[in-house]
This record gives sequence, C-alpha cells and structure tokens, in this order.
Amino acid sequence: MNVDADFRAELTEKLKQLPPPGRIASDGRIMEWLEEYKETDPQHRHISHLWGLYPGSSITTSKTPQLMEAAKKHWR
Repeated sequence: MNVDADFRAELTEKLKQLPPPGRIASDGRIMEWLEEYKETDPQHRHISHLWGLYPGSSITTSKTPQLMEAAKKHWR
C-alpha cells in the first residue's frame, strides 16, 4: 500500500529476526520451539507450528514434501 514507509521498514527488520519456518526436529517432526526440549507429556500437542499446513498453504506435498512428512508425524 506504500502508506507508511517507516512502519514497513520496521516490520521488515523484525521479520528478519523471526526463526525460519518449518525446521525439522531430530525426531522428524516440525519444531514447535526454537530449541528442542524434552517433552514432559508426549501426548500433549500444540498445533500452532503447523499453521503452514492449515489454514496456511506453505506446507504442501508437491512444494515441501519433507515438511509434509514431518507434519504427518505429529499424528502418529
């Protein structure tokens, strides 16, 4: 929209500070956190890190098959 160049520049810099999406943990699942942690309750699941699968569309079988396999491991 090119309405507020300063705000846009600020958000562009903040975006660079975010961790890359879709990192795969040592157990083959998509990482939920910046670091791998030992799970205290392995049955307890969050799904916010799977946003790219749904409702987003950045995780697909054709474009990101490794991430799709990692996403599937959350329900196995």
